[in-house]
Amino acid sequence: MNLKEKTRALFAEIFGYPATHTIQAPGRVNLIGEHTDYNDGFVLPCAIDYQTVISCAPRDDRTVRVIAADYDNQVDEFSLDAPIVTHDSQQWSNYVRGVVKHLQQRNNTFGGVDIVISGNVPQGAGLSSSA
Repeated sequence: MNLKEKTRALFAEIFGYPATHTIQAPGRVNLIGEHTDYNDGFVLPCAIDYQTVISCAPRDDRTVRVIAADYDNQVDEFSLDAPIVTHDSQQWSNYVRGVVKHLQQRNNTFGGVDIVISGNVPQGAGLSSSA
């Protein structure tokens, strides 16, 4: 089963309804050196055959529920009606919280969502697993 199928199946199993969207983003390698992108340096990125995939669906409320398939299906849940703060014990969820916080700042009608996230980008290998 590929990652897209895995996230869709897990989404339906956990949330009890099918995802409306499945989105895939490739990992990347910077061919002219690491750690230059966030230091205002030059970059020459190239997509690689690893990816992060999410399956998601909008909710009728302002709750965000996230399942991390690669972390034993850990759950993070938070409300868009409260300040989005850093999660102390589940570091993976802070990437999602940061993206949601940014989207909410750009679009004040941003609503709740259910998300399953999975990926096969090796962590700590310089392949943008956190990007």
